[in-house]
Amino acid sequence: MKATKPVFIYTDKDSLDFSSKKTETFDLSFPPSVAEGEYFVVIDIYSSTHHVHPGGHIGWWKSPQLAGTAGERMRVKLRHDKAGFSVFFPSFPGSGKPDEQWVNPECERNDGDVLAVHIVLRNVETRAVDFVDVVYLYRSKGPLKEASDRRLALERDSGPVDEMARLWYRWPGGGTLRIAAPNIIEGDAIGNFCINMFRLFKANDIPCAMYAAGFDPALRGAIKHVSELLKDAGESDVILLNFSIFDPYLDAVSKLPARKILFYQNVTPPRMFQVYDAELAGYCARAYGQYPLLRRFDSLMANSEFSGKALREGLEEELKKEKQEGEAAATEGGAGISPDEILICPPLINARRLDSVKKEEMDLPSAGTLLLYVGRVAPNKKIEDLISLYSEYHGLNPDSALIIVGGCALRGYANYIEYLLNTRYSKVKDKVHMPGHVSDGQLKTVYERASAFITMSEHEGFCVPLVEAMRFMPLFAFAQEAVVQTLGESGRVFHEKDFPAVAAEINGALEEEREHARIMKLQNERFSEISGNADGKLILKAVERVMFKDAGSL
Repeated sequence: MKATKPVFIYTDKDSLDFSSKKTETFDLSFPPSVAEGEYFVVIDIYSSTHHVHPGGHIGWWKSPQLAGTAGERMRVKLRHDKAGFSVFFPSFPGSGKPDEQWVNPECERNDGDVLAVHIVLRNVETRAVDFVDVVYLYRSKGPLKEASDRRLALERDSGPVDEMARLWYRWPGGGTLRIAAPNIIEGDAIGNFCINMFRLFKANDIPCAMYAAGFDPALRGAIKHVSELLKDAGESDVILLNFSIFDPYLDAVSKLPARKILFYQNVTPPRMFQVYDAELAGYCARAYGQYPLLRRFDSLMANSEFSGKALREGLEEELKKEKQEGEAAATEGGAGISPDEILICPPLINARRLDSVKKEEMDLPSAGTLLLYVGRVAPNKKIEDLISLYSEYHGLNPDSALIIVGGCALRGYANYIEYLLNTRYSKVKDKVHMPGHVSDGQLKTVYERASAFITMSEHEGFCVPLVEAMRFMPLFAFAQEAVVQTLGESGRVFHEKDFPAVAAEINGALEEEREHARIMKLQNERFSEISGNADGKLILKAVERVMFKDAGSL
C-alpha cells in the first residue's frame, strides 16, 4: 500500500508562563517535507474551558509561507498588554508581523486563567489543516502548579507496586520503552492502559516515555506528541504502539529502527458510526487498509481472543490479496509477523487499581435500585437499547434509576439519545441520569452504590468496565463475543434483546438472595483469574521477546 508521509511541527515548550511576565517565545521546527513545502503556520488561541468560536476564541495570527523563508526552524513571540494578545514571527524578514490576523474584541475579559494555544499547519493551496498541536498558556500560578503536580504524579506514581509483575531479566543499558497511541486520555480504557504500562515499566526501573496525537495539554511533558517519537526512537529502544483506528503515523513508526510491538485494541466497524459521524466512520474504514503495515512489527498482541481472531482474519485477507494480485508483501522494514503469532493480553494492568482510590462525593439518585452503565456513550454501545431495557425494568421496579457514566464525543448521537428521552421514553426521563465523565473517586462511589451493571453494547474488544465492576455487583450483558470472553461464564448474558424478558430476569436475580450470591461467587472467581493475567507479566514477556529476539529462544 502507498502511504503518505505525515507532516508535523516540533514545539520546544511544554507550556507558556504568563503568570509573572507579559512576553513568551517558543521555537517551532519542521521536517524537510514541511520546510520545503507549501505551508504556513497559524497561532490560534482559545479559552481552555470555553473552547468554542466565537465565545471562547481569543484570536488567530497567520505566518508568512514557510518555503524559502523560515527554513527548518521558526521563532514565535507572544505578547500580552492592555490591548490583549499579539503574535509575531521574528524569523521572517522585516517586522515579523503576521500576514493576517483576527482578534476577538469581546473575548479578552472572559478568557480565564488557562488558554489553549493551537499551533496549526495549513496547506497554502487548499487551506486545509494538516497538523494541530496544543500548548497551554498559564496566566496565574495556581493552574500552572496544578498542571506541574499532575505531571509529576503521572511520572512518579507507580500505583500499588505489589500488584504489578516484577522484571525477571536484566534490562539492557541505553534502551527506552516508548508507549504510543492515537490518544492517551485519563479515564479512557486505552489511555489508562498506556498510563499503567508506563507505571509498570517505571516500577521496574525501565526508562520509558509516552506519545500520543491527542492528550490533555496540561500533561504535556509527561506525554509527548507522537510526532516526536519519529526523532526520539533509536535502535536499542522498544516501541509499543496501540492500534484501534486509522493512524496517519503508522507507516512512519513501522519503519523506525527500534524493536516494535503492536497492541491491537480492535477497530469499531464503520457502519456503527456512519449515521452520526461520516468522518469517524471513514477513519475506521481506513484502518482496515493499514493491516499490511502491521506485519512490519516484531510482535503482535491483541486485547482478547475475539480481537485476535479479527486481526488474524484481516492479515490473512491481506496475504490472500497480495498473492492474487502478485504484489510484494508489505513487510519492508520489519520482521513480517504471521497471523499465527498473535499474543493475547487483557488491556489492563492492576485490575485492583480502585482499591487504593479514595471515594469522592457524587450526586446519585435516591432510588432503592440503581442500574449502572460505565463506558463511552457511542453508537456501538447501544445506549438506546440500554434505555429501552431500563424502561421495561422500571415497570417492574418503579423504585429504581439508571445512571450512565461516560462522555459522548458524537454530538449527533447525543442529540439522538436526548430525543428518545424526550419522546419515546419520556416517562422514565427523570430516572435516567447521565453525569458524563467522573473522577476515579466518584467512579468508586457509584460502583459501591449501584445494584447491577448492564451493557447492551454490540461491539467491544474487551470491555474493561465489566472487570472493574465485577467485584461490586451482578453483571448483565448482551452476548457480544468479546463481552462473553471477558465474563468467562460469570455474570449473566443475553443472546437476544427481548427487553421484557431480560428486565424480568434482572429483577428476579436482584430480588433472589441465593441467585445474587451465586452470580457474585462466579464473578469473584473470574476476577481473580483476570487479575492474575493483568499484572503486566504478559507485557513484560512480549518486551522480552522482541528485545532479545536475536539471542535465540528464551
